Amino acid sequence: MPIFSASHIGGALAASGVLSPRGGGAALKAQAELTGGNLGAVSQSVAGARLVTGPFDVAFSVEGEGLSPPGVVAGLSGKGTLSLGAGTLLALNPGPLRRVAAKAAKTKIKATKAEIEADTETVRRTLTKGIYKYAPAQIPFEVKNGTLRLAPTMLTTAGAERFTGLLAERFARIMEDGVEGERPASSLRIAERN
Repeated sequence: MPIFSASHIGGALAASGVLSPRGGGAALKAQAELTGGNLGAVSQSVAGARLVTGPFDVAFSVEGEGLSPPGVVAGLSGKGTLSLGAGTLLALNPGPLRRVAAKAAKTKIKATKAEIEADTETVRRTLTKGIYKYAPAQIPFEVKNGTLRLAPTMLTTAGAERFTGLLAERFARIMEDGVEGERPASSLRIAERN
C-alpha cells in the first residue's frame, strides 16, 4: 500500500524499507528514488511560489534506530544524490554582479568605501529581479543524526568561469588593499576546484 504519492511533484517514485523491532524501540532501513520530478511544483508546494523550474531526480538510502518515531528520525544516517537537469532560478539576476566585477577589472584604482557601498546597494536592489539559467548538476548529500546536509555545489551558467574569476579578482584586491587604507576585519579565501 503506497504511503506517499509523488504525483503532485511529477515523476515516478520507487521506495522500499524495513521497520523492525529493536530492543525497546525500532530500527528503520529505507531507500527511495524519485525520477523526473518537477522543481517548480516542489517550490510551489514548499514555498508557495514557483522559485525554480527544471527537472530533478533524487536517490537515497538511510537507516537508523530509536525508542520512538521521532527518535528513529533523529537517528537516521545515510547518503544520496540530487540530480538537477538544466533549469532556471526565478527572481535571481546575476547581471548586477557581473557589471560590478567587470567594472572592477577595468580599474586599477583602489575602491573607496562609498563606491563599494554604492555597488553593494545596486546589486542588492536588482539581484532578485530576473532569472538565472543553470546547467545540469549533481549534488551529493548525507543524512547524519536526522539532519540533511548538501555538499557545497556550484550551479553554473554560460560565462560563469569568467564571472567568478572577475569576482575573485575584485575581492582579492579589496582584501589586499583594504578600503581607503582600512584593513578588512575578515579574510576571504577563494579556491579553484580541480
